[in-house]
Amino acid sequence: MNIFEQRANILVTTLQALYGNLFLDSMKGLTLGQVEMVATGVMTTLSDDQFNRGMAMLNTKAGQGGYCPTIAEFKTWCMAGSWWTAEEAWARVCDYTVKKSVKLTTLTKYAFDQVAYQITSGNMKGAQRQFKAVYVDLLSKAQLKGESQQWYEAPKQIAIKLQEQGKSIAEEKTTAQKVGLNSEQQQIMDLTKRFVEQGKTWKDAFDLAQIEVRGIIKKPWGAVA
Repeated sequence: MNIFEQRANILVTTLQALYGNLFLDSMKGLTLGQVEMVATGVMTTLSDDQFNRGMAMLNTKAGQGGYCPTIAEFKTWCMAGSWWTAEEAWARVCDYTVKKSVKLTTLTKYAFDQVAYQITSGNMKGAQRQFKAVYVDLLSKAQLKGESQQWYEAPKQIAIKLQEQGKSIAEEKTTAQKVGLNSEQQQIMDLTKRFVEQGKTWKDAFDLAQIEVRGIIKKPWGAVA
């Protein structure tokens, strides 16, 4: 008996012990062996933590509701606690836009990348709607595949490049303070820094910042016409 068969046996035995005749009624004509076969298939999609979470929930809910939970419902319990909801993911994104040290999951980061421009443009309601739609779609597909939630980690080369770009922006800001930029130019520098932190190149960030502040793109300050 392999680990998946063992877990299926544990689940079925627990359901029998907790629910008795309710469990037998829920089998709907299937033999005990067939039920265990279905349960074994479900176990192949669950991690150790997910299985333990489902069993803990099963014992917690024992005797509630007057019915025996199905194997499909058990799987839902296993999967539910291991993923952020769309609301939880959006809350993390809001924190991330303020503080880049906030950790995101791979699904959250992907959904965030799809709406980052709307966020920087100030269209938070539109960004939130699109983010949740993208996230829920990705979440459903991941859960159907039996995948586990993973933390996002930026590729090393990108992380190094962002550090270098951040350093360049810091140097530009120091220079700007020395030469005395006007309020418009200072605002552009601040926006450029923010866009770079969100993953854009310095040039793209600078151009986008100019569009946000001026509505047009001008030559860099001091450039010869």
